Amino acid sequence: MRKFIDTDHPAFKPVWLRVVTTAVCLAWGVFELVTGSPFWAIIFLGLGAYCVYAFFFDFHPENHPSQQPPEAPKEPE
Repeated sequence: MRKFIDTDHPAFKPVWLRVVTTAVCLAWGVFELVTGSPFWAIIFLGLGAYCVYAFFFDFHPENHPSQQPPEAPKEPE
């Protein structure tokens, strides 16, 4: 199943990057709301809400591909 934001991507492993990504989406949504663009505000606030869910509630670092042990090389037959 494909996700809207691939939380298994190695770039999202650091917590600070997940926090910054979420904060930028939410801040841009607030900016759009303040400047009078409710359509874009809803889009970015929804994206920010999705980031909160995907990065902080549904994110399982123990299942992250970078946390898996490397596969042993296969021996020639």
